[in-house]
Amino acid sequence: MRRFPLPLLALVLLLVAAGCGAATGPAPEVSRPAKAQTAELGWVESAGSGQSKLVFRVRSFAVTEHGWSSSLSVTNDTDATFTIAGIAPPFTHAFGVMVFATGSHDELEQRNAQVTLPSLREATHFAPALPGTLRPHATWSGTVFATGALPSGGWVRVVFGAFDPTKEMPESLVASWAAKDLIWITDHAHRLS
Repeated sequence: MRRFPLPLLALVLLLVAAGCGAATGPAPEVSRPAKAQTAELGWVESAGSGQSKLVFRVRSFAVTEHGWSSSLSVTNDTDATFTIAGIAPPFTHAFGVMVFATGSHDELEQRNAQVTLPSLREATHFAPALPGTLRPHATWSGTVFATGALPSGGWVRVVFGAFDPTKEMPESLVASWAAKDLIWITDHAHRLS
């Protein structure tokens, strides 16, 4: 389960996107673009506990000739209403993917702790449209799309968010989540060929 405070993730994404967060040293090896492919994933992850949680599902992921897409859903199994908002300009939402060097959960933990998360490759199209709010016990299910190549051999993690409760963060999330907003990066990762 990856839960990231909105200010930290927004800062990291903006720095990395601007090239300011890159480590010094030799330039990374340029890889070839991933070939067209589809993977049935069936990932189910949640934030919260018991009967009060947000449930994130990733059914499939595809690389196409012009970009990528993912079939996914989020269910609000809490009594709170969440707005689904952007994290900071230029990002409209935090829905998208991050590409990691490995599928190791340790890499995710370490890069988060070191504030070196990969840049967000933001989803630009939603079918059906992403709602502005997710009411209690409601589900949004659809497909997200974006253009642009992904690197062959990279490990994709799906990013959901940002979820901002209209009142207070549900108690089940407060115990493990101190921030006002919630962004979810999947524990699961898929390797691109």
